[in-house]
Amino acid sequence: MADDEPPTAETLRIAVRKGEVFVVEDHSPSRGPGHGPVAWMWPSTADGDLLLEQVSVDPAYRGKRIGSALIQGAVDRGRAEGFAGVVLTTFRDISWNGPLYRRLGFETMQDAEIGPELRALRRRETEAGLDVLERECLRKRITR
Repeated sequence: MADDEPPTAETLRIAVRKGEVFVVEDHSPSRGPGHGPVAWMWPSTADGDLLLEQVSVDPAYRGKRIGSALIQGAVDRGRAEGFAGVVLTTFRDISWNGPLYRRLGFETMQDAEIGPELRALRRRETEAGLDVLERECLRKRITR
């Protein structure tokens, strides 16, 4: 999936206008005008939970907790919208994937906990060439 073509600029503009994609931009004077997005998140839903389809942070901005803030924003949004949890699929061992999400309170889902929509997403990932053995489904329960 990392090798997939990214969404077109127009697709992203429409999604941002609709509130479907959340973008973090760097407007600091040291970066100069027009630097643009440094991180973004595209949530949707799966099996009654809020699904984090994509969370991306420019490598130059890693370690500044921007991704963590986006993820917390998704948890807050999920809580406000009445979701029971936030789910995602990710690489188990890459430091800015599985370990990061687990530090943020996400737990590995057991096979019996994975609903049909999340299973379908895993199948698409496998068909795209991702090794299912290197990936996991994670969920963070939302408390009110």
